[in-house]
Amino acid sequence: MGRRRVVASGSKDKPLKTTSNVLGRTASSTPHSSRNSASGRASVRRAARSTNTSDASFVDARRLDPPLPVADQIAVDAATKQGLFADSSNPDAKLKSQALRNAAARRSARRSARSKVTAISVGVVAAICVAVWALLFAPWCRVTPSSIDITGTNQWVSAQTVKRKAQSAVGKPVLLVSASVLSNSLDQIPGVDHISISRSLFNRLKIVVSPADPQAVLKGSDGSITVVDKDGRTIGTTNQDIPGVPTITVDEPRSQIHSPSVKLALNVLSQIPPSLHSQLMAVTAMSADSISTSTEDGYTIVWGNASNMYLKCDIVEHLIYARGGIEGYKTINVANPKRPTVSNNGSNAEIPSGTSSHMTFDQLMSQ
Repeated sequence: MGRRRVVASGSKDKPLKTTSNVLGRTASSTPHSSRNSASGRASVRRAARSTNTSDASFVDARRLDPPLPVADQIAVDAATKQGLFADSSNPDAKLKSQALRNAAARRSARRSARSKVTAISVGVVAAICVAVWALLFAPWCRVTPSSIDITGTNQWVSAQTVKRKAQSAVGKPVLLVSASVLSNSLDQIPGVDHISISRSLFNRLKIVVSPADPQAVLKGSDGSITVVDKDGRTIGTTNQDIPGVPTITVDEPRSQIHSPSVKLALNVLSQIPPSLHSQLMAVTAMSADSISTSTEDGYTIVWGNASNMYLKCDIVEHLIYARGGIEGYKTINVANPKRPTVSNNGSNAEIPSGTSSHMTFDQLMSQ
Protein backbone atom coordinates (compact mmCIF):
# COMPACT_ATOMS: atom_id res chain seq x y z
CA MET A 1 0.00 0.00 0.00
CA GLY A 2 1.12 3.40 -0.76
CA ARG A 3 1.17 6.30 1.62
CA ARG A 4 -1.99 8.37 1.72
CA ARG A 5 -1.66 12.12 2.09
CA VAL A 6 -4.17 13.60 4.49
CA VAL A 7 -5.07 17.23 4.20
CA ALA A 8 -6.73 18.47 7.39
CA SER A 9 -8.48 21.40 5.81
CA GLY A 10 -8.60 23.11 2.39
CA SER A 11 -6.44 22.16 -0.51
CA LYS A 12 -2.98 22.84 -1.72
CA ASP A 13 -4.29 25.85 -3.55
CA LYS A 14 -6.24 27.10 -0.57
CA PRO A 15 -4.15 27.06 2.61
CA LEU A 16 -5.62 26.19 6.01
CA LYS A 17 -7.24 29.04 7.79
CA THR A 18 -5.70 29.47 11.22
CA THR A 19 -6.32 31.81 14.11
CA SER A 20 -3.16 33.71 13.33
CA ASN A 21 -4.36 34.37 9.79
CA VAL A 22 -7.66 35.53 11.14
CA LEU A 23 -5.99 37.83 13.68
CA GLY A 24 -3.62 39.11 11.00
CA ARG A 25 -6.38 40.04 8.67
CA THR A 26 -8.24 41.67 11.54
CA ALA A 27 -5.28 43.80 12.54
CA SER A 28 -4.31 44.80 8.96
CA SER A 29 -7.72 45.79 7.63
CA THR A 30 -8.53 49.42 8.08
CA PRO A 31 -12.01 49.78 6.51
CA HIS A 32 -14.89 48.13 8.25
CA SER A 33 -12.75 47.64 11.33
CA SER A 34 -15.69 46.94 13.61
CA ARG A 35 -17.05 44.15 11.44
CA ASN A 36 -13.60 42.64 10.93
CA SER A 37 -12.84 42.79 14.70
CA ALA A 38 -16.05 40.97 15.49
CA SER A 39 -15.23 38.39 12.81
CA GLY A 40 -11.74 37.96 14.32
CA ARG A 41 -13.12 37.36 17.82
CA ALA A 42 -15.58 34.83 16.44
CA SER A 43 -12.72 33.04 14.69
CA VAL A 44 -10.76 32.94 17.99
CA ARG A 45 -13.74 31.41 19.74
CA ARG A 46 -14.15 28.85 16.99
CA ALA A 47 -10.47 28.02 17.23
CA ALA A 48 -10.78 27.54 21.02
CA ARG A 49 -13.67 25.11 20.44
CA SER A 50 -12.05 23.34 17.54
CA THR A 51 -11.04 20.35 19.65
CA ASN A 52 -14.68 19.31 20.24
CA THR A 53 -15.92 16.56 17.94
CA SER A 54 -19.29 15.15 17.25
CA ASP A 55 -18.21 11.74 18.39
CA ALA A 56 -17.39 11.91 22.16
CA SER A 57 -16.16 8.35 22.26
CA PHE A 58 -13.51 8.61 19.57
CA VAL A 59 -11.20 11.40 18.52
CA ASP A 60 -9.55 11.26 15.18
CA ALA A 61 -6.09 12.73 15.57
CA ARG A 62 -6.16 13.60 11.87
CA ARG A 63 -9.01 16.04 12.49
CA LEU A 64 -7.35 17.83 15.48
CA ASP A 65 -6.14 21.34 14.95
CA PRO A 66 -2.44 21.86 15.40
CA PRO A 67 -1.35 23.60 18.66
CA LEU A 68 -1.52 27.37 18.60
CA PRO A 69 1.61 29.46 18.62
CA VAL A 70 2.45 31.15 21.94
CA ALA A 71 1.34 34.57 20.70
CA ASP A 72 -2.02 33.17 19.58
CA GLN A 73 -2.44 31.26 22.84
CA ILE A 74 -1.83 34.45 24.79
CA ALA A 75 -4.49 36.20 22.73
CA VAL A 76 -6.96 33.33 23.26
CA ASP A 77 -6.35 33.26 27.05
CA ALA A 78 -6.72 37.03 27.22
CA ALA A 79 -9.98 36.92 25.25
CA THR A 80 -11.53 34.02 27.20
CA LYS A 81 -9.94 35.07 30.54
CA GLN A 82 -9.07 31.41 31.10
CA GLY A 83 -5.93 29.42 30.74
CA LEU A 84 -2.29 29.78 31.68
CA PHE A 85 -1.85 33.31 30.31
CA ALA A 86 -5.16 34.72 31.59
CA ASP A 87 -4.79 37.96 33.60
CA SER A 88 -7.25 38.01 36.45
CA SER A 89 -8.79 41.39 36.97
CA ASN A 90 -10.28 40.42 40.35
CA PRO A 91 -8.73 42.75 42.99
CA ASP A 92 -9.60 40.35 45.78
CA ALA A 93 -7.61 37.63 44.13
CA LYS A 94 -4.63 39.98 43.77
CA LEU A 95 -4.85 40.98 47.46
CA LYS A 96 -5.16 37.37 48.49
CA SER A 97 -2.15 36.44 46.41
CA GLN A 98 -0.11 39.29 47.91
CA ALA A 99 -1.20 38.31 51.42
CA LEU A 100 -0.12 34.73 50.77
CA ARG A 101 3.26 35.92 49.53
CA ASN A 102 3.65 38.17 52.61
CA ALA A 103 2.72 35.33 54.97
CA ALA A 104 5.22 33.06 53.26
CA ALA A 105 7.90 35.74 53.62
CA ARG A 106 7.13 36.13 57.33
CA ARG A 107 7.27 32.39 57.88
CA SER A 108 10.60 32.28 56.12
CA ALA A 109 11.93 35.14 58.26
CA ARG A 110 10.77 33.41 61.45
CA ARG A 111 12.41 30.17 60.42
CA SER A 112 15.62 32.02 59.68
CA ALA A 113 15.51 33.82 63.04
CA ARG A 114 14.85 30.55 64.89
CA SER A 115 17.74 28.95 63.07
CA LYS A 116 20.07 31.78 64.08
CA VAL A 117 18.94 31.64 67.74
CA THR A 118 19.37 27.89 67.79
CA ALA A 119 22.86 28.16 66.29
CA ILE A 120 23.88 30.84 68.81
CA SER A 121 22.46 28.84 71.73
CA VAL A 122 24.29 25.72 70.65
CA GLY A 123 27.51 27.71 70.32
CA VAL A 124 27.14 29.26 73.78
CA VAL A 125 26.38 25.91 75.42
CA ALA A 126 29.37 24.34 73.67
CA ALA A 127 31.65 27.19 74.81
CA ILE A 128 30.41 26.85 78.40
CA CYS A 129 30.97 23.10 78.35
CA VAL A 130 34.50 23.56 77.05
CA ALA A 131 35.24 26.22 79.68
CA VAL A 132 33.87 24.07 82.51
CA TRP A 133 35.88 21.11 81.33
CA ALA A 134 39.03 23.21 81.09
CA LEU A 135 38.59 24.75 84.55
CA LEU A 136 37.63 21.56 86.35
CA PHE A 137 39.43 18.74 84.58
CA ALA A 138 42.31 20.23 82.60
CA PRO A 139 45.73 19.44 84.11
CA TRP A 140 46.92 23.03 83.82
CA CYS A 141 44.10 24.20 86.17
CA ARG A 142 45.13 21.96 89.07
CA VAL A 143 47.09 23.31 92.02
CA THR A 144 50.71 22.24 92.23
CA PRO A 145 53.29 22.91 94.97
CA SER A 146 55.02 25.44 92.71
CA SER A 147 51.75 27.31 92.02
CA ILE A 148 51.22 28.23 95.71
CA ASP A 149 52.49 31.74 96.50
CA ILE A 150 53.02 32.56 100.19
CA THR A 151 53.76 36.04 101.55
CA GLY A 152 53.79 37.73 104.98
CA THR A 153 55.80 35.14 106.89
CA ASN A 154 58.33 36.07 109.57
CA GLN A 155 60.73 34.40 111.95
CA TRP A 156 57.89 32.80 113.89
CA VAL A 157 55.80 31.62 110.92
CA SER A 158 57.86 30.12 108.12
CA ALA A 159 56.76 29.68 104.50
CA GLN A 160 57.66 25.99 104.71
CA THR A 161 55.22 25.49 107.58
CA VAL A 162 52.41 27.21 105.68
CA LYS A 163 53.11 25.28 102.45
CA ARG A 164 53.19 22.00 104.32
CA LYS A 165 49.83 22.80 105.87
CA ALA A 166 48.43 23.77 102.45
CA GLN A 167 49.26 20.41 100.83
CA SER A 168 45.58 19.47 101.07
CA ALA A 169 44.90 21.78 98.10
CA VAL A 170 47.54 20.23 95.83
CA GLY A 171 46.06 18.24 92.94
CA LYS A 172 42.64 19.90 93.11
CA PRO A 173 41.23 22.26 90.46
CA VAL A 174 41.92 25.75 91.74
CA LEU A 175 38.23 26.70 91.54
CA LEU A 176 37.27 23.78 93.79
CA VAL A 177 39.69 24.74 96.58
CA SER A 178 37.60 25.98 99.51
CA ALA A 179 39.20 29.19 100.76
CA SER A 180 37.33 29.05 104.08
CA VAL A 181 38.31 25.45 104.84
CA LEU A 182 41.95 26.07 103.94
CA SER A 183 41.99 29.33 105.92
CA ASN A 184 40.62 27.61 109.04
CA SER A 185 43.32 24.98 108.71
CA LEU A 186 46.12 27.53 108.34
CA ASP A 187 44.82 29.62 111.26
CA GLN A 188 45.82 26.77 113.55
CA ILE A 189 49.50 27.40 112.83
CA PRO A 190 51.15 28.98 115.91
CA GLY A 191 51.94 32.63 115.34
CA VAL A 192 49.28 33.15 112.65
CA ASP A 193 46.76 35.87 113.38
CA HIS A 194 44.90 35.89 110.07
CA ILE A 195 45.08 34.18 106.67
CA SER A 196 43.90 35.64 103.36
CA ILE A 197 43.51 33.29 100.38
CA SER A 198 42.85 34.25 96.76
CA ARG A 199 42.69 32.20 93.56
CA SER A 200 43.57 33.16 90.02
CA LEU A 201 43.82 31.48 86.62
CA PHE A 202 44.98 29.11 85.79
CA ASN A 203 46.15 27.32 88.93
CA ARG A 204 47.62 30.07 91.09
CA LEU A 205 46.81 30.00 94.80
CA LYS A 206 47.96 33.04 96.79
CA ILE A 207 48.21 32.86 100.59
CA VAL A 208 48.86 36.05 102.56
CA VAL A 209 49.86 35.48 106.18
CA SER A 210 49.21 38.08 108.86
CA PRO A 211 51.45 36.91 111.73
CA ALA A 212 50.47 37.54 115.30
CA ASP A 213 52.49 40.12 117.22
CA PRO A 214 54.43 38.77 120.20
CA GLN A 215 52.66 40.10 123.26
CA ALA A 216 55.00 38.77 125.94
CA VAL A 217 57.60 36.15 126.65
CA LEU A 218 57.23 33.68 129.49
CA LYS A 219 60.56 33.16 131.19
CA GLY A 220 60.82 30.05 133.28
CA SER A 221 63.02 29.40 136.25
CA ASP A 222 65.22 27.22 134.06
CA GLY A 223 65.86 30.14 131.67
CA SER A 224 63.56 28.87 128.89
CA ILE A 225 61.72 31.59 126.99
CA THR A 226 58.35 31.04 125.31
CA VAL A 227 56.88 33.72 123.05
CA VAL A 228 53.09 34.09 123.28
CA ASP A 229 50.49 36.25 121.52
CA LYS A 230 47.61 38.22 123.07
CA ASP A 231 45.45 35.09 123.28
CA GLY A 232 48.11 33.09 125.10
CA ARG A 233 48.94 30.96 122.07
CA THR A 234 52.56 29.91 121.76
CA ILE A 235 54.29 31.59 118.83
CA GLY A 236 57.68 30.02 119.31
CA THR A 237 60.61 29.58 121.63
CA THR A 238 63.91 31.41 121.86
CA ASN A 239 66.97 31.55 124.05
CA GLN A 240 67.18 35.33 124.46
CA ASP A 241 64.99 38.26 125.34
CA ILE A 242 63.18 40.06 122.52
CA PRO A 243 63.52 43.86 122.46
CA GLY A 244 60.19 45.64 122.85
CA VAL A 245 58.43 42.54 124.22
CA PRO A 246 57.91 42.47 128.02
CA THR A 247 58.86 39.42 130.03
CA ILE A 248 56.59 37.55 132.44
CA THR A 249 58.56 35.53 134.96
CA VAL A 250 56.90 32.25 135.87
CA ASP A 251 58.05 28.95 137.32
CA GLU A 252 56.89 26.72 134.46
CA PRO A 253 55.78 28.44 131.21
CA ARG A 254 54.07 25.36 129.77
CA SER A 255 51.86 24.81 132.80
CA GLN A 256 51.25 28.43 133.76
CA ILE A 257 50.52 29.88 130.33
CA HIS A 258 46.79 29.38 130.91
CA SER A 259 46.73 30.54 134.53
CA PRO A 260 44.32 33.41 135.42
CA SER A 261 47.13 35.81 136.33
CA VAL A 262 49.00 35.24 133.04
CA LYS A 263 45.77 35.59 131.03
CA LEU A 264 44.99 38.88 132.81
CA ALA A 265 48.53 40.15 132.18
CA LEU A 266 48.18 39.39 128.47
CA ASN A 267 44.79 41.13 128.40
CA VAL A 268 46.32 44.24 129.96
CA LEU A 269 49.26 44.24 127.57
CA SER A 270 47.02 43.86 124.52
CA GLN A 271 45.25 47.15 125.37
CA ILE A 272 48.39 49.24 125.85
CA PRO A 273 49.17 51.45 122.82
CA PRO A 274 52.33 50.61 120.81
CA SER A 275 54.13 53.82 121.86
CA LEU A 276 53.98 52.76 125.51
CA HIS A 277 54.08 49.01 124.91
CA SER A 278 57.50 49.28 123.28
CA GLN A 279 58.89 50.81 126.50
CA LEU A 280 57.80 47.94 128.73
CA MET A 281 60.43 45.49 129.93
CA ALA A 282 58.83 43.21 132.51
CA VAL A 283 55.39 42.25 133.74
CA THR A 284 54.55 41.11 137.25
CA ALA A 285 51.32 39.26 137.94
CA MET A 286 51.04 39.08 141.71
CA SER A 287 47.35 38.17 141.48
CA ALA A 288 44.40 38.35 139.07
CA ASP A 289 43.76 41.97 140.15
CA SER A 290 47.31 43.24 140.53
CA ILE A 291 49.23 43.55 137.29
CA SER A 292 52.26 45.83 137.14
CA THR A 293 54.86 46.58 134.51
CA SER A 294 58.27 48.18 134.45
CA THR A 295 59.63 50.46 131.72
CA GLU A 296 63.06 51.09 130.28
CA ASP A 297 63.10 54.48 132.06
CA GLY A 298 62.80 52.77 135.46
CA TYR A 299 59.09 53.47 136.02
CA THR A 300 56.83 50.92 137.64
CA ILE A 301 53.21 51.11 136.60
CA VAL A 302 50.53 49.41 138.68
CA TRP A 303 47.56 48.68 136.40
CA GLY A 304 45.43 46.62 138.72
CA ASN A 305 43.10 44.77 136.34
CA ALA A 306 42.16 45.24 132.66
CA SER A 307 39.26 47.64 133.24
CA ASN A 308 39.36 51.26 132.00
CA MET A 309 42.62 50.66 130.21
CA TYR A 310 42.08 53.52 127.78
CA LEU A 311 41.84 55.99 130.68
CA LYS A 312 44.76 54.43 132.56
CA CYS A 313 47.03 54.62 129.50
CA ASP A 314 46.18 58.30 128.98
CA ILE A 315 47.16 59.08 132.59
CA VAL A 316 50.45 57.17 132.40
CA GLU A 317 51.46 58.75 129.07
CA HIS A 318 50.65 62.22 130.43
CA LEU A 319 52.62 61.72 133.67
CA ILE A 320 55.67 60.08 132.11
CA TYR A 321 56.02 61.81 128.73
CA ALA A 322 54.05 65.05 128.86
CA ARG A 323 55.15 66.09 132.35
CA GLY A 324 58.54 64.38 132.28
CA GLY A 325 57.81 62.44 135.46
CA ILE A 326 56.42 63.38 138.87
CA GLU A 327 59.33 65.03 140.73
CA GLY A 328 61.45 61.89 140.76
CA TYR A 329 58.75 59.44 141.82
CA LYS A 330 59.04 56.25 139.85
CA THR A 331 55.93 54.30 140.80
CA ILE A 332 52.60 55.26 139.23
CA ASN A 333 49.47 53.55 140.48
CA VAL A 334 46.48 53.81 138.15
CA ALA A 335 44.54 50.86 139.54
CA ASN A 336 41.90 53.46 140.36
CA PRO A 337 42.18 55.85 137.42
CA LYS A 338 39.98 58.45 139.13
CA ARG A 339 42.57 58.82 141.92
CA PRO A 340 46.04 58.05 140.54
CA THR A 341 48.94 58.13 142.98
CA VAL A 342 52.70 58.11 142.74
CA SER A 343 55.19 56.65 145.20
CA ASN A 344 58.86 55.99 145.75
CA ASN A 345 60.51 53.23 147.75
CA GLY A 346 57.13 51.82 148.67
CA SER A 347 55.80 55.01 150.36
CA ASN A 348 52.92 56.81 148.75
CA ALA A 349 53.59 60.40 147.77
CA GLU A 350 51.11 63.10 147.01
CA ILE A 351 50.65 64.03 143.38
CA PRO A 352 51.07 67.82 143.19
CA SER A 353 47.55 69.13 143.01
CA GLY A 354 47.30 71.99 145.46
CA THR A 355 45.66 70.88 148.70
CA SER A 356 44.43 67.42 147.73
CA SER A 357 46.52 64.26 148.15
CA HIS A 358 44.77 62.76 145.08
CA MET A 359 43.89 64.22 141.73
CA THR A 360 40.90 63.42 139.60
CA PHE A 361 41.51 62.76 135.92
CA ASP A 362 40.32 66.27 134.93
CA GLN A 363 42.63 67.82 137.52
CA LEU A 364 45.53 65.70 136.39
CA MET A 365 45.00 66.63 132.72
CA SER A 366 44.90 70.35 133.67
CA GLN A 367 48.36 70.28 135.27
